[in-house]
Amino acid sequence: MDATAADGGSPLLIDGDVDEERGSIDADRDLRIAGSVRSNITVKTTGSVEIGGEVGAGAQIDARGDVSVSGGIAGEGARVVAAGNVRAGHIRDGEAMAHGDIAVGDYVGHARVRAGGRLVVEGTGDAIMGGETYATIALEVGGTVGSSSGESTVVGIMADPESAARLAKVHQGLRFCETDILRILRTLGLKNVDKAQIQAVFQRTPTNKKKFFIDILKQLNQLVKVREELFKKRDMHQDESARRLREAQIRIAGKALAGVQIRMGELEFTLPQDLLGPSFYLADGRIGWRTD
Repeated sequence: MDATAADGGSPLLIDGDVDEERGSIDADRDLRIAGSVRSNITVKTTGSVEIGGEVGAGAQIDARGDVSVSGGIAGEGARVVAAGNVRAGHIRDGEAMAHGDIAVGDYVGHARVRAGGRLVVEGTGDAIMGGETYATIALEVGGTVGSSSGESTVVGIMADPESAARLAKVHQGLRFCETDILRILRTLGLKNVDKAQIQAVFQRTPTNKKKFFIDILKQLNQLVKVREELFKKRDMHQDESARRLREAQIRIAGKALAGVQIRMGELEFTLPQDLLGPSFYLADGRIGWRTD
């Protein structure tokens, strides 16, 4: 049975694990869980979550604040989503997404990790093995990136999900505008939005149809204005994304193994050889690197 806490006051303290016996939690305040969140349990809150143990396979954590996991986010289907920051001892076979920063104490193994800000993996051994690990501002790794077994390992800088969603919405709006503009142009017998063509067609239009022509033309003018505004928004979002990419870096203090895929925006590069202490950045429309 689900346990619901909704007073929005002091943190809800849970001594021990959140398991099937205790049930899933939906809270309206901060949570402090002394133990682990066991397999297939859901914890949702409008506040932050502190977990003294680990997040088990299939468990779901959804917080509007920060999430801190002393142990690991470990197991297939384990998922942590935070509107704030995320910190975990390690992430293995699971998924972590944060609007803010993500910090991992030891390693990321075969996981999907995405930070809307910075992402730091502090471990100095095998730090990222397999999976996909992305940041928006910077990605810093203390140890080795890559898998000696050849398993696909991707690290990169990507637009944060909210920015990507805003840009996708603008593109969708542009497609709708273009479709409606073309439909009206065909109705009016025009090839494009040209003042001279419109005046010529209007002059040829019978008197009893001129009002209809004017009404349709008003719709066309409104769509053209909306399209221009969407073009401005698109350019603004694209310029901001390009600026962030130019300023972003991936810094690996240890070794980046051959075969690791480096992604920055739409660009992708696969390492042909091992590199010691590399930093990756965007320059002149390509991915560049240097070693310390």
